[in-house]
Amino acid sequence: MWLRHATWMQTQAISVLLVCISALSSRLAISEPDTAWYWPALIVLGYLFSTMMLMLLDSRTQWFSRVRDDIPILTGRALAVGLLLVVFPFADGAGRIVTAAHFRPLEQITIVALTNFSFFALAFPRIKRSESAAAGVSLVLLMAALMLGEHGAIVPLTVAYGSLCVAWLAARHWREMSTAARNGGAPRIPLLPVSCLVLLLVGVTAASSRVADGMPGIWGEWVPSSGGSRWANPGALLGVGDGDWMVSGPNAKHTGPIDSDHFLESDLPTMYDVMMEAYGEPRPPEELRRAIFVRQEKMLAQQMHKAPDQGEAGRQFSLYRKGRSQPPERDSENATALLYVEGNTPLHLSMNVYERFDGINWQEPPKQQAVCSLEAKDADMSWLWLPIRQANEIYGGTRAHKVRFGRLTSDRLPAPNHLERIRLGKHGGESVGRWARDVFRWAHEGILSIRQCLPQGTYLEFASHVVDQEALLQVDALAGGITTDGAYLDVPEHLRVSAEAFAQRFAHVQRGGVQINAVLNHLRTHYEHDRDATVPPTCEDPVHHFLHQARSGPAYQFATAAALVLRSLGYPTRVVSGFYASPAHFVARTGNTPIRAEDAHVWIEVRIGAGHWITFDPTPGYQTEWYRASVFDQMKALAMAVTYPLIRSPIKSSIVLVLVVGLWWQRLRARERLLTCLCLWWPPRNSKERLIATLRLMDLRCRLCGFSRPTSMTPLAWYGRVVESDCHGFMRYLYRAIYGHDETAQCVADVTRSCRAVLHATAISKMRNRLSSV
Repeated sequence: MWLRHATWMQTQAISVLLVCISALSSRLAISEPDTAWYWPALIVLGYLFSTMMLMLLDSRTQWFSRVRDDIPILTGRALAVGLLLVVFPFADGAGRIVTAAHFRPLEQITIVALTNFSFFALAFPRIKRSESAAAGVSLVLLMAALMLGEHGAIVPLTVAYGSLCVAWLAARHWREMSTAARNGGAPRIPLLPVSCLVLLLVGVTAASSRVADGMPGIWGEWVPSSGGSRWANPGALLGVGDGDWMVSGPNAKHTGPIDSDHFLESDLPTMYDVMMEAYGEPRPPEELRRAIFVRQEKMLAQQMHKAPDQGEAGRQFSLYRKGRSQPPERDSENATALLYVEGNTPLHLSMNVYERFDGINWQEPPKQQAVCSLEAKDADMSWLWLPIRQANEIYGGTRAHKVRFGRLTSDRLPAPNHLERIRLGKHGGESVGRWARDVFRWAHEGILSIRQCLPQGTYLEFASHVVDQEALLQVDALAGGITTDGAYLDVPEHLRVSAEAFAQRFAHVQRGGVQINAVLNHLRTHYEHDRDATVPPTCEDPVHHFLHQARSGPAYQFATAAALVLRSLGYPTRVVSGFYASPAHFVARTGNTPIRAEDAHVWIEVRIGAGHWITFDPTPGYQTEWYRASVFDQMKALAMAVTYPLIRSPIKSSIVLVLVVGLWWQRLRARERLLTCLCLWWPPRNSKERLIATLRLMDLRCRLCGFSRPTSMTPLAWYGRVVESDCHGFMRYLYRAIYGHDETAQCVADVTRSCRAVLHATAISKMRNRLSSV
């Protein structure tokens, strides 16, 4: 009997460990990259604690299982709870889709539902096959974790799971052996499952023999040290790595850290094509010279600039444009999107920067092609971290985004500002860092480029800092606006009068963030965004035309006016073009925000300190993504504000610690004092509730005296020995209130006097003396 019970306990304990390991692995697989390891562990501990509480509740109340003909079975209440635990994650996901909220993928929902089922099955070990069901579901969870997860702890957890599986099978075998021996029989081999397994393996072998090297080659694949059969599918999408056709060649579909002589080539639109589609083609220089009677070379010579190469696309952005054709309506599907963004929006994705303006064109600075010193960190070595820059005082937190390439082709990475780390695909290891240093380059300050254009379907994951606007207003470097590079303070001579005249309206405003916001808020509130508006070809001063005549225009006119006005005030600025991910374009069905050509946008950046560019958007209807503290962050900040003075002062910390320990030590007495004040000075309006509250206070006083009232004795029998005269009157009112109808409603004053009398008579000091003497 003892051996059988020990074997059953071992099997149950191993089953619990199997479920916990598989649940932890699956949670690590579906957690966000920035999630700390202890959060999934705490979730699994919460599951385990809930399972133990459910098991204890069932053993005390038999609400969820009962015995019928000596066989434990589940009740209808238990079946309803189990069904609810499995169905609720799917119902929650469907509700998120209906309400257009950010929903979770089906894989995550299924993992949560299976985890709920496995722990629910563990709560009823006496039920037949519940233990086997939990173990089987745990295997499914572990397989899902291996297929979906990238966390470094999944592999060692899998090894531990395999070892426990061997122990679980051995324990089940010995339990079956002992059961068969006790019944006088022999253990039987389950012929049906074994036959099905043999037939399955034979079928796989027969189907695979046509494409491999026969049966030895197939079964050799199962041996870890065999090295495989040297047969591979060049178009593979799964396995150790993508096939050769997927990562290189004219029909490439994916990308990875490899060297290839040829890469994806297609007629997909570039950033230059997108800007022309969004704002129209620039006017030819000959047409502008005839219209405004000013030679472009003369305008450039005034600023000592070199005329740009007209044949080099993307090097400049002209303010004088012909206007765009009728834009297509934005459909609900995202099959024609350029990019797909997953994460919080709004979001500005920078592609090109412009520093000099000659009155017609914004000039892109020369490419730096500086080496980007990315470093592979973390457990899986897949995240590439950028060098740490000293700007922690303006950062409020971090955010994570995923960007997938659609129809756009570009060697620039569409990335948010203030990057912290980046990940390309799921490749990891030390080789990723060396590959990144060879492939990634700084095209400009804050703009990353890659040696080869990324093909369609490539995933990029970014983690970037978010600027706290309140902290930014307190930075002295923003108010200084001093830079050694005059390119970011340059205003064309013939436009300086218009820019300075507009800037004089805000000269009296306090310098820094307050003054910058005053200029931008004026543009957002007093001017209208019109994407189809263009600068007339006869206009010599586009800034004056926009600020004082048209008072409306596309985003590049807002950015140009804001940049030149802020330069007149002494702030180094530059114009940035890229894409704007709007919250209004979020598609709940797919969980991402598609980016199309009409989402091309132009904004400005203001430099603070050495090399920190802050995004500002002067265009109406476009939001700048500032840091917004969540409820958790606010609670954390409040806790830090409370504990920080205590940490700095040991005396205060000691006093608070003594008070907390003393309050915890005397918690019952403090509770008794509180309840006494409530009963005497703030009693319930109902007489019945007041009588019951008084009885509870009397029981609490008995506990404090060390003489708790036994459950077998009535209140009258117990307290009648202490204060007979006052207790009998109080009990008479109490029994009337509990078992009577409306007798106590007519004697509220008498009930109040009786409660007060019995509370005074049962004070702790009096009750301790009388109970000790009884």
